[in-house]
Amino acid sequence: MTAYDLMIRTNHRMICGGDIPDREKSYIARRLLDARSSSARVKRFYDDVRCSGVIENTSRIYPEFYIPPHNGKKLRTVTGQLPKTQILSSNMYELEILRLLVLFAPERTEVREMVGRTLARLRTTCFGAGGCIGGECHDTLLVVLRFIAAAAPWDMRWMRNLIYKFNRGAGKRKSPRALLWYYWLCLSELPPLVAVSELKRNRERVLRTLERLDRQGALIRGEADRERQTVGCCIMRNLLCGMAEYGYIKGRRPYVDADDGRLHFDMSRQIVTAENVSPCGRSCDFCNYRREGACRGCRQIGGREVALWRNGCKIYACSLEHFAWHCGLCEEFPCNLYLRATAACGQTGLEELRRLAGKDNNMKEIER
Repeated sequence: MTAYDLMIRTNHRMICGGDIPDREKSYIARRLLDARSSSARVKRFYDDVRCSGVIENTSRIYPEFYIPPHNGKKLRTVTGQLPKTQILSSNMYELEILRLLVLFAPERTEVREMVGRTLARLRTTCFGAGGCIGGECHDTLLVVLRFIAAAAPWDMRWMRNLIYKFNRGAGKRKSPRALLWYYWLCLSELPPLVAVSELKRNRERVLRTLERLDRQGALIRGEADRERQTVGCCIMRNLLCGMAEYGYIKGRRPYVDADDGRLHFDMSRQIVTAENVSPCGRSCDFCNYRREGACRGCRQIGGREVALWRNGCKIYACSLEHFAWHCGLCEEFPCNLYLRATAACGQTGLEELRRLAGKDNNMKEIER
């Protein structure tokens, strides 16, 4: 797997709500650090784009540490946008990698040095300073914004300036869907003090889109399109979850309906009760595995049709061993098995189990 593939998959996993254990974070950080480009590779890149000597110039518009594979193809962004220029493609490649290093290995000396030099470089660029709002400099501005949110979250003035410049440029042309997703991705990750006004301004459009997915679904054109639309849907979910009134959709994932084959997202206010809760805390009535036809119901088939478990659901088996109707009634809750298993499938019911256990500690238990 290339550094680019690893970066994209890690981003998609995090956006969709997947948990990444510390050991895996360390592995990803090592892989990305090992992928740092040599000085010879950097020089060849600048020669290829006819910008030799740009490192010494005051306006350093191209990366210094991570150079993308230069085979004539541009690399898609996290949300699937296909760049037309190396300005967007190459900066996206470096800044997304550095962002993961900031999150996974902030204590490493080489990471701090690369991040510090990159922040200084970005301040000299037209897109980093927000001076250019045309072409793909406008789109690159968002990649810079997302990087700053992770690497310099205290610099709210810089972030607000980039948001203002982006909105000015967005009003002059029709933005591709993938670019809009990327902007919403940035908003979902920005400090609340920076994002609050933009969250309110974009709320209705995001809400209408998710409600349309709930009613009509979206046509899927192959696996690549399914992945991109799933990521876009999770970005919109994450954005709305920044507002208290939509906290109930946190943890939900889009699904492909077994009947119409279209991608849907459930916006209903689901209520998990003692009667419909499964041992892990999810309700089979609202489970994506059941909706997609992969499972008929946890208790109905003894936890043995979930595709994630070859020999049956481990949480279901554990609940039988502890004679608990659901994990919230177990003295060991939440145990490592529960946290690992729910993180793997991205469908944790932690909050629901705490609510149910607190509401009625005399709920029925499985009979011996």
